[in-house]
Amino acid sequence: MISGKKIIYRLPWCNEIYTHTVDRPGWSRDFDNDLRTMPSGNVCYCGIPYYVIPDKAGVKSAIMTGCRSSNPGYAKQVNGIAVNEKADSIHFLHSLVEGEGNKPVGRYILQYHDGFSEEVPIIAGKNIDGWWHATEVNDASIAWYGANLRCSHVGIYSFSCYPKQKGKILKNIEMICENNQLLALLGLTVIREGKGSVINMEYSFKEQAEIFINKYISHQNKIKSQLEFFLSSDSAEEVSRLACEPNIALLRRILSGYGKTKVANDR
Repeated sequence: MISGKKIIYRLPWCNEIYTHTVDRPGWSRDFDNDLRTMPSGNVCYCGIPYYVIPDKAGVKSAIMTGCRSSNPGYAKQVNGIAVNEKADSIHFLHSLVEGEGNKPVGRYILQYHDGFSEEVPIIAGKNIDGWWHATEVNDASIAWYGANLRCSHVGIYSFSCYPKQKGKILKNIEMICENNQLLALLGLTVIREGKGSVINMEYSFKEQAEIFINKYISHQNKIKSQLEFFLSSDSAEEVSRLACEPNIALLRRILSGYGKTKVANDR
């Protein structure tokens, strides 16, 4: 238990790896164009803890689904990603590896023990996007970005969903690829909130979030002005934006969807 939350990491088995070499083909099967520079093990992105399986010989490290005629050989659908827990929120560390944006690219299907199922659409430009030159989208945040041997800016996304069937045991998750795309799931975290009473937290939370937003904006301006001594104006703008805007966007999304009640205290 961490701060009244039960954290469950669920990537029970994988079918691919997120690196590619001649001896160990993986990711998009494009030599040197992979995620070998991505941190692994216990990581925390956008306030969500994940476990990214370390890439090493003999170990699969990602779940990938694909249906691209130009890059065949991937499973179109993966069933039985086991959870077997009640879930108040589910967090996907994922990426669009190949394909076109601004359209549906797949689905997560939440399967409950009582036979009920719930569909979570995966939509490029909304809750996922391409990993090359990753940019912010409305319903997900850039979790990590860095460089590989072929691109100076690659990234992955953290997407959070909140099941409608809270209180039910989530048996497993299915991952389906659609519309000539290639998807990757690199981490999966299920959170069960602590038990407690319903209290009003709207005003104090909003005030605190707005303070943090203003601080990030202030930091962004300071970083830009300091970097302009060493970099061009455009480069300084880009670095300061990448350092601060993901946090600003995340706080604004939380604020826009935050209600007047929140469950608190430990179970």
